[in-house]
Amino acid sequence: MINQLFKNFYTPEERLRLEQYVESYVRHSHKYAKEYALGRYYGVIQDRLDTDQSIRFFPEDLLEKTNLFAKEHFKTKDLVIFDIIIIKYCNENGFVPKLDMHLDGGSSIKYTLDYQYKANIDWPVLVEDKQFDLEDNDMVTFIGSKQKHGRNNREFQDGEFVENIFFQFIEKRN
Repeated sequence: MINQLFKNFYTPEERLRLEQYVESYVRHSHKYAKEYALGRYYGVIQDRLDTDQSIRFFPEDLLEKTNLFAKEHFKTKDLVIFDIIIIKYCNENGFVPKLDMHLDGGSSIKYTLDYQYKANIDWPVLVEDKQFDLEDNDMVTFIGSKQKHGRNNREFQDGEFVENIFFQFIEKRN
């Protein structure tokens, strides 16, 4: 089954290293920026071309674990990372968070792992007609370029937030 919820993806030790990485590199990067139109902070941690827009340095062993999981789960052995994106939804700076139902763009099939990094509210992920309630360290899987996904509108109160890391994989081209 493509769309599944996986609980407690990273071990406590891996989760601590992920948190150290995010707090040390992502939070202080000028590439982790405000996107007022979508009510969020947004940063490209890594992309397949390793462009200057990338924050980079995602811990290699965590990426390897995630990559192996994606290959096994999607039953596609030639998957490579397309990008890793971190997004924080909140009402800071006048943000109005929203994530309408959509398909991810581009010509490649994108195999997506939507990982909830941190949140202090519930804001379920919708994939097609199914709802997934994520807690911190949980992940939902789907094919972002073929399955509509998003979230229902929700009004955020001061201090409320949801932060996710999206791992998108594509099939390696020869």
